Amino acid sequence: MVAVAGGADAEPPPHPACPAQAALQPGGIPPGGARRDREHGRRRLPLDPGRGAGRRIRAGHVPDLRGRAPLPARPGPLGLAPDPPRRGRDHRRGRCLGRPRHLHRGRPPHRPVAARTRRPGSLASAVNGQTYRACLAPSGRCFPVQAGESLLEAGLRAGFNLPYRCTNGTCGVCRARLRSGRLRRLAPHEYRFTAREKAAGEFLLCRNTADSDLELEVVEIRGVEDIPVQRIETRVSRLHRLREDVMEVQLRTPRSRTLQFLAGQYVTLRIPGLQPRNKSVASCPCNGMILQFHVHRVAGDPFSEHVFERMRPHDPVALEGPHGNFVLDEAAHRPLVFLAYETGFAPIKSLIEHAISLELAQPMTLYWVVGEAGGHYLDNQCRAWEDALDNFRYVPLVGGAGVPVPPVAETAGCPPPPEPLRPQEQGLLFAAARAVAEQPDLSGVDVYANGPPGVMCQARTLLQGHGLPAERLFVDPLRHFI
Repeated sequence: MVAVAGGADAEPPPHPACPAQAALQPGGIPPGGARRDREHGRRRLPLDPGRGAGRRIRAGHVPDLRGRAPLPARPGPLGLAPDPPRRGRDHRRGRCLGRPRHLHRGRPPHRPVAARTRRPGSLASAVNGQTYRACLAPSGRCFPVQAGESLLEAGLRAGFNLPYRCTNGTCGVCRARLRSGRLRRLAPHEYRFTAREKAAGEFLLCRNTADSDLELEVVEIRGVEDIPVQRIETRVSRLHRLREDVMEVQLRTPRSRTLQFLAGQYVTLRIPGLQPRNKSVASCPCNGMILQFHVHRVAGDPFSEHVFERMRPHDPVALEGPHGNFVLDEAAHRPLVFLAYETGFAPIKSLIEHAISLELAQPMTLYWVVGEAGGHYLDNQCRAWEDALDNFRYVPLVGGAGVPVPPVAETAGCPPPPEPLRPQEQGLLFAAARAVAEQPDLSGVDVYANGPPGVMCQARTLLQGHGLPAERLFVDPLRHFI
């Protein structure tokens, strides 16, 4: 049968962009019948040219050629049905073996992405970077929600203390109620709501995102009493030596059991064969699955010796916590002064990162004192904060050179330390003296201090002597070997 030019059965001209057309025989047949895979030498499954590209032929089935002239076929192996030559497109390799795909199906070519219509909240809107606003009741605080991220991720990134545990839709702790707006589900969840809860508009923050501006009703965490003590089996995911005698230990919790804590708190670490150790969390509470701890190597301390000599990635570490009241007062708008001594910088780092997430506008000053030059193991990060933030100031201190400080014995009202202090252990007093020298009136600031218990009383007396209210001094004394 000969097709009439211009008729309904006329064969369209070869696609000019297809280089494989030159190698085709008349009728669009590859030389030698069914083509073999050039890379691997495997025989391709046959396609039905009469039913469009992508249709596989069953053994013994005769393809419908729709009035076209029969095409030569190559006998199939082992008595199977013969393999008819293929037209259309090889989807796995992207090679054109016949007519273009849009001509095969009688449709126009795909429009470019920019020309397609986009529905708000769809995947295409994520490309545009659509950002919505989510406000919490009854506090009235709001945070931005970027396209493609869950409401829980957006709230934690903004520094909000939202309740959560598993982050994968299993526990139901991050439940909230929708007051107004539209939600878009990101993924299904195993937690089941009752019919009454669904009718009330309850949903999970970890499995939904915003499709418009939202008003949500959620119970926010206001203090340490709102967080229960958690027991989690973790694994060592990374060991990074920050200094010759300081190791950053990074623990990873299971995805279904992340740690919820407030910035500045500490946990109890339990390693088989060793005594439990209290360690302050150095990472931001915005990520409860990746936890960071700073370990200072001390001679004769079995815990630090194990960390530096025998601990390896994937080792098990049991965690219990969080504990402590050394947390940021988010309701206050007073200038913030941070005093850190050696690895006591760990909880201070967590507090500063949390304050940065909250975008606090009040001035922040960090005094970090170490015993010897080169001891500021995260000096670059502190200077990066100072360069990026207009309201942050970093003052690194070494020992007490050039800074007058009252002797420990002459500080009234403080008992003598239980054991003689080394000169470098009095560094917190030098930091406090530097703070009062630059700000003689401390009546309008909040001070967060972390250092050895033996000098904490002297530092408290020195700061309160310059007008600092007793309730505005937040202290986290370092435990032994911390």
